[in-house]
Amino acid sequence: MDCKFHIQLVEDGNYDETMGTWNGMVGEVINERVDMAVADLSIISAREKAVDFTVPFLHTGISILYKNTGVLTISSLDDLLRQDKIKFGCERRGFTPTFFRNSKVPTNQKIWQAILEQESLASNFISGVQKVVDGGGDYAFMSDNPRMEFLADKHCQKGLVSVGHGVARVEGYGIVLPQGSPYREDLNLAILELQEEGELDRIKSKWWRGNREKGLCQFQAEENGLPWWTNWPWNLVEYLSL
Repeated sequence: MDCKFHIQLVEDGNYDETMGTWNGMVGEVINERVDMAVADLSIISAREKAVDFTVPFLHTGISILYKNTGVLTISSLDDLLRQDKIKFGCERRGFTPTFFRNSKVPTNQKIWQAILEQESLASNFISGVQKVVDGGGDYAFMSDNPRMEFLADKHCQKGLVSVGHGVARVEGYGIVLPQGSPYREDLNLAILELQEEGELDRIKSKWWRGNREKGLCQFQAEENGLPWWTNWPWNLVEYLSL
């Protein structure tokens, strides 16, 4: 797409929230303050009813992030349910709690019930990750697996481990557009072409560098005063600018 674009951060810092009206990035699109929203926004039915999505530019699911202290190894939801040393939770809002709350699968229902009993919902993604980092291996956090895999690889010197490789599969991340947007077809074609050419895989490899395998798990000092987790590569601008 041969065009110029302006990028702005959403004022309220949210993805979305439905309290009678949409806010966050989805709300910005619905209220026509922006032409599109580009972020790690999962394609789910509630959002699809209010906006249009492009085809996925990155497929995703839910994974478990925890600190490996050598005391206990977690590799699945069943492992979480079989032990009592690690509390586990997820964000208070978003796809992950919605998935577990609405799931008809017995294991997922038990996970949600345990989260409620433990009162272990995190207020947001950052607070959930920070609870894992600050703890002694006594808390596991569940969220989108691309974010989890990135953090576990980038900061493996902290002992972070991401497991599950997508406990729950979802459609993936898509660019959010107003319903009936004239840009949707062009964006879909561009994303499909980049997938077919292997360009999206190249970009993902650039950011998910395999530091654990390369022995490059060195903690990098905070840059520009930003916390370590802000290295998360959304830099989705690179996807869009292609």
